[in-house]
Amino acid sequence: MQFNDISEIKDFFNEYKILNNIAKSSLMKYKELQELKSTTGGIRAVNIDGLPKASGGTSDPVYNMVKEIEELEKQYIEDVTKKLKKLGEIEHLISCCDEDCQPVLSYHYINGLPWEEVAETVPCSIRTVHNKHSAALQKILSLHCFAHSKSV
Repeated sequence: MQFNDISEIKDFFNEYKILNNIAKSSLMKYKELQELKSTTGGIRAVNIDGLPKASGGTSDPVYNMVKEIEELEKQYIEDVTKKLKKLGEIEHLISCCDEDCQPVLSYHYINGLPWEEVAETVPCSIRTVHNKHSAALQKILSLHCFAHSKSV
């Protein structure tokens, strides 16, 4: 990940809530597919006649339905895995900040609290919350720029 300015870091952090919701939704859909498979006795898309199939597939509706379920399962697993990886990247960036700034970022970006509630929760003034937020973003930008310049 590469950040050119603080607004890109904010955008990256703001993705957390969206990604988390999408990951939860995909996981729920995956579980629904698992339940569907278990109610059908765990059937799998198996070619029982042993004959090769054309690239267009087969006309057997059960085979096609089960094959589609298996593809959806695979898609949901891949989707959740990608989202969880990105969520982990966001959490890692927050953990790179000073300890007194981490709660400010976590409460706002991960828990979705507005700045006023972050100030009440931490507890400190709203101005201090904004100062800690700015300091954390500056640190992330400087660490990232330093790491990027060393790798170039």
